[in-house]
Amino acid sequence: PAIDDTPPYGEETPAAPAAAAPAGGAAVTVSSVFAELKKKVEADPTLVQKVAGVYVFVVGNEKWTVDLKNGSGKVEPRAAEKPDCTVTMKEADFLALVSGQLEPQSAFMKGLLKIGGNMSFAMKLGLLFNSKKKAAL
Repeated sequence: PAIDDTPPYGEETPAAPAAAAPAGGAAVTVSSVFAELKKKVEADPTLVQKVAGVYVFVVGNEKWTVDLKNGSGKVEPRAAEKPDCTVTMKEADFLALVSGQLEPQSAFMKGLLKIGGNMSFAMKLGLLFNSKKKAAL
């Protein structure tokens, strides 16, 4: 009977976004976020067809290329020469964004998220980071 008192379908999970952050006690870093993104790109070759663009992320002192235009896609710790879209953020803001603690629109309006290049590619960023955000909601 005590189990029947809990809401069905995990309705209580939205109250626990912190549990989605560090796994196994490891700190979430920019490098770990892009390592997970690399796994996602390798696991889902359709992302190249869905996005068809090259991103450069400038996060703090780090630069990362997410190429979802060429071949089967790749994620590398360098800046591409001619990205379709450049995303610039401070490290803390980026980590808050990918963990779901900071809304993309809010970050953009506050100047915490800067977009360069083709804005239509910025709108496709949800395809890359959405699964983490949904897990946190």
